Amino acid sequence: MEAGMHKREQRVLIPAQVKIGVRVSLVAIACALASACGVLTTAPQAPVEQPVLSEIPPVNVRRLALPPEAISSSPANTEPLAPVAVVLSSDIFAYSGVAERLFELLDDQPIALFTLDANTGAAGPYEAAMAAEINALEPRATVAIGLPAALFASRSVESPVVFCQVFNYAEYPELANAVAAVSVLPSFERQLHFWKGVDSSLTSVGAIFGPGHEALLTDSRRAAESEGLEFEHRVSQSDQETVYLFKRLAADIDGFWLVPDNRILSLSAINEVMDYAAVHEIPVVVSVPELLQFGALMSLAASPAQVADTVFEVLRSLLVSAASSFMLVAPDTFEVEFNPIVAARFGLGVD
Repeated sequence: MEAGMHKREQRVLIPAQVKIGVRVSLVAIACALASACGVLTTAPQAPVEQPVLSEIPPVNVRRLALPPEAISSSPANTEPLAPVAVVLSSDIFAYSGVAERLFELLDDQPIALFTLDANTGAAGPYEAAMAAEINALEPRATVAIGLPAALFASRSVESPVVFCQVFNYAEYPELANAVAAVSVLPSFERQLHFWKGVDSSLTSVGAIFGPGHEALLTDSRRAAESEGLEFEHRVSQSDQETVYLFKRLAADIDGFWLVPDNRILSLSAINEVMDYAAVHEIPVVVSVPELLQFGALMSLAASPAQVADTVFEVLRSLLVSAASSFMLVAPDTFEVEFNPIVAARFGLGVD
């Protein structure tokens, strides 16, 4: 267990070198999915979303800046925040990058930083000791980054919990104890708006979801309608069913959004989907940049800093009024990376 009270002039930020690590788990594969991310190998261990692509090296891709209308300014720290506790599942960049950005946004406000012990796990006396230390601080809120941290905080911390970098949160009933979550995925409406700006011929989009993502499905359908697009979706229970459903879906769509759910994807399934999409000339948009080398057209992914910006806005809203029900908030900004070879094949200019 690590803990420390930090002020701006005292804190030591996580070195940039850790950015080489997994950015998202299949998230945040980081969350990424990063949001996803490190695997604890010693018992006892907390649940963790396992990245499908943990062994795949980054691919060289062309990064394109978002148009001005897709970029919002960084949140202004106009209201003082009471002390905040931050709990990291581990120190991979998908998590530590969120914490580092929160340090900047909170400016000189004190932050108590805790990191779950990967060797011991967040269980038994260890968990009790950490929870007691956090609760004794009486923070205004606790930010939990990654699935193990979210589970720990939701069951053990007395202050309002905001978690992030967790994709399949609906699988864990205890996470309903949190007041809010920041989605691993950027706003689907903003993603579709950007996609249409890149490809004006886009008329219909398809997606395949794992079970338990009714809220994401509702948001996706609403976003597609607002952009004047037809939206087709299917629900899968396994990686092979995902392949089967995609092949049946392909005839009805001219664009596919690959939802980064590690429960219904595997490397072989991703390869099959991408190969079939290439043969049938269906552009694929992903939320994990590493998937570009499989043949995706572009990646639209919220960086750890952009996730932190959204977490900060949620914290500010909690100062105004307590959350009446669980909130799921999606980042409005994201990073764009293209596979230039695929873009050229579809006749899309990305310069």
